[in-house]
Amino acid sequence: MHLLLFALPHCLALNLFPTKFPNLNLQKNSRLPCISSMRRAAVGTKPFPYLQGSSQPQSQRPFFFNRETETKFLTKKLYEDPVFSVVIGPPSCGKSALINHVLDQKLDDGRNAFHAIRIDLRGGFITDKTSLRSVLLDKSGSAASGDGAWSMFTRSLRSLEISGPRWKIILGLTQQNKTFDLDRLIPTIPRWPFGGDGRPFVLFIDEANELSTLAANDQETFRAFLRFIIKISKQDRRLHVVFASSDSFFVQWLFSAFGLKFEHVNVITLGDLTKAEAYRYYEHIIKTKHPEKKRELFPSEADFDKVFSVSGGRMQYLDQYVSAVAFSGSQPTVETSDIVRAAISRVGLELDSSSRQEMLRIIEKLSLSESESLDYEDLVNEFGFDIVRKMISQNLLYYRATKSISGDSNESEPSVTASCVPLLRAMQRITRRRSVSSQGLKEPGGNVGDQRDE
Repeated sequence: MHLLLFALPHCLALNLFPTKFPNLNLQKNSRLPCISSMRRAAVGTKPFPYLQGSSQPQSQRPFFFNRETETKFLTKKLYEDPVFSVVIGPPSCGKSALINHVLDQKLDDGRNAFHAIRIDLRGGFITDKTSLRSVLLDKSGSAASGDGAWSMFTRSLRSLEISGPRWKIILGLTQQNKTFDLDRLIPTIPRWPFGGDGRPFVLFIDEANELSTLAANDQETFRAFLRFIIKISKQDRRLHVVFASSDSFFVQWLFSAFGLKFEHVNVITLGDLTKAEAYRYYEHIIKTKHPEKKRELFPSEADFDKVFSVSGGRMQYLDQYVSAVAFSGSQPTVETSDIVRAAISRVGLELDSSSRQEMLRIIEKLSLSESESLDYEDLVNEFGFDIVRKMISQNLLYYRATKSISGDSNESEPSVTASCVPLLRAMQRITRRRSVSSQGLKEPGGNVGDQRDE
């Protein structure tokens, strides 16, 4: 009887996930390229589904606009062999919006392009095996309600025991902390690309750095979860696992603390919009949020450098710049922008007495860099790991382990940049002011308020 119950889910899996790909009607005007050649050899001559783009209205995805290059890149990755990917990028650069946008895409027949479970860990509520199971069960259950492909996964997850039967624990036949066997979930997901209906399975965990709470409270469960992730993705090729994190040292933490190897993880670095993309977003804001009679207040395309030098390609700062122009009727520059003034104040607050001079030297070095970045190894060798790590943890600096897929940086080696363009401009102003002050002069346009900012 027990053997029958054990085998039944595997038999059901063969019926639940048909191996035949759907019939397709390719649409010539679809916005994403056909990816039919990616697995044609594995599945015969039938191409992969043609993607139409997300059905979710643009207005419901805050801080997401365009990102065509990144959308194509991530979509293509998710239609290749399953891997464990970690998407790294500065806070508010659009990681969550991009991944959700990709997962929201529809096929030409109206079905979701991906079988996806999404877990947002903002708030850090996974602390032990009980809360891990509860979160997985809640999110997989929600996915299963609209996507039957997750039903077996959810049923198997529900049957996982957090602790062994009481009589077995008393008799010493089992241990309470060794019965949480996540590997039992693996057979519920068909292997890629031979099983299933041609649509990839994806587990997306946002702000995955919050898993550090689980690691601190229950290291054994965290290690088991990591082993499960590696096995179900890269080793068994059943499920894409995507972590997103703003912590630039998150992957290094996984390597050093838990023994993950470089080949286990696919690191994707996301940056800001390019200048051309930033202008399109800027133009979109003006046209959709402000009446035509007011649009002459805003810098034109020829003068967009004035905007981009303040905001860079971060959408939230472009929004703030446009709001400032609409409110004041003037066009802020680096010297007059409240965005940069706030960044100057923030830098000043982070400069503590014990490491102030070293931090100011790093700020000066970055401010004078033509590439607006510094080689990470050189910086650590000159100033020491602790001070560099401290400034990264304060979000004054950002560590880029790999080249950005966004095209906003050309650095091929691990590098350090300011966390955002307003912070870089703040550092440049602080450096210029210190230089002028050391010569006994006054910075043009300086005022008492600026001196307090430092």
